[in-house]
Formats: sequence, structure tokens, C-alpha cells
Amino acid sequence: MHPAVTSAIILVALGAGAACTPSSHPVAGRSARPEVTASPTYTPTPIPWVAVENDYRHTETFCARLPLHGMVRYVVRNGRVTLRFRLGGLPPNSGVGVYWVNDPTRGYNIAYIRSTAAGDARQASLRIYRGGEVRGQGMQMQLYDGRVLGNLVPCL
Repeated sequence: MHPAVTSAIILVALGAGAACTPSSHPVAGRSARPEVTASPTYTPTPIPWVAVENDYRHTETFCARLPLHGMVRYVVRNGRVTLRFRLGGLPPNSGVGVYWVNDPTRGYNIAYIRSTAAGDARQASLRIYRGGEVRGQGMQMQLYDGRVLGNLVPCL
């Protein structure tokens, strides 16, 4: 994938089981931020937050669906966004792509995180590229080869 492309994936729609339409163009009005493939041996320098720019500006909490357990918080403070992980059930010692799901037809990579030997997300490894565009309908965790590890939905 070309690094300037901010949206070029196919996701499984949360709850619907249908494939989403891929998009292969940068988001209008936004500077392209490079994405990093979450390969098993790649360990990028952590980036714990990014400026909000035109991103979604409200804190949200997403609860994991099996086989994952726990939650991820999308936190917006002082013009910056970050993700806070309390998430387990990931493959041990793996690189995981974090995908924001706008709706059943649009999702894109917003971050990368590594898991511990116990399969928990390692907060210190977070590399966030961008925020969500709109209120999230969910998140999806994927391995570098596109295999879906699990979904998260907004907590009630």
C-alpha cells in the first residue's frame, strides 16, 4: 500500500458480516499521514497521540467482543487524541493494526500496537496515525496479513 493512502482496506462489517467497500484515496482536506504495516517483526517508534485536526473530537469507549476481552478508549484532550488499551485475547508478541469503523461501508487504519507474551495490548507500544473521522461504530483489530482478530463496539 502506498504510504499516502489513508484508506485501503476491506473490513468485515460489525455485526452484519458483509464486506465493506474499499477506498483508495486520501481523505479530502487532510494531510496524508503514513501508515505502517503491522508485520510480525516490525517495531515502530511509539507515537502516543496526534493532533485532532479535522478528526472526531469526542471521547468514546469500545467494548471487545469475543474472542477479545476488555476495552479501548478513544480519548480527546487539549486538541490531541490517543487510545487507551485494556484489551486482551490478542496473539502473543504480535503487531496489531487498529481500524476505526465509521459505518458498514468505511473503515481505516488509525493505529498500531504490539501485544505482550500474555496476549494483552502493550500501551507503551502505541503508534497512532490519525483520529476517527466521525463517531465510531466500532473498531477492528487485524494482523499484518489482514486476518481479523476481533471487533469492538461502542459500550453502552
